[in-house]
Amino acid sequence: MKTNEEWLRALRVYRIEQDDALKDLRETMLRAMRAYLAADSGYRLEEVGQIAEDCAQETLLTIRQKIDTFRGESRFTTWATSIAIRILLGELRRRRWKHLSIQHYRIGHDLPDRPIEPLQSRDPDPELALKQDEIWRTSGESSRKN
Repeated sequence: MKTNEEWLRALRVYRIEQDDALKDLRETMLRAMRAYLAADSGYRLEEVGQIAEDCAQETLLTIRQKIDTFRGESRFTTWATSIAIRILLGELRRRRWKHLSIQHYRIGHDLPDRPIEPLQSRDPDPELALKQDEIWRTSGESSRKN
């Protein structure tokens, strides 16, 4: 098991040592994400593998960009795993809302909980995002009145 210093040194150099560290880190992140998904996600095994692979790649890029922000207050792998899980949760949230259409729901009755992140940050159409925000805001007000 590597120490924090060993992880940081290995990931900051550009040699075979870095490649090995990235492979080790990737495997650690994949195990954590697969375990999280397997716990209670409702995804098929093939989907779990694909989602974890996609998120592992993004996780490694994020870790490399943010490595200088690691303060050493926890184990490096704990810090890295928290990044991996946040990326995974973001991906699951995007997948959940990707095919959802507001027209299929009765305003104030059937709308699912509001997503954690604002729709504007994900939606390429700002006008549509504003309309969706207004519908959620309005439906929340009408359900509180009833």
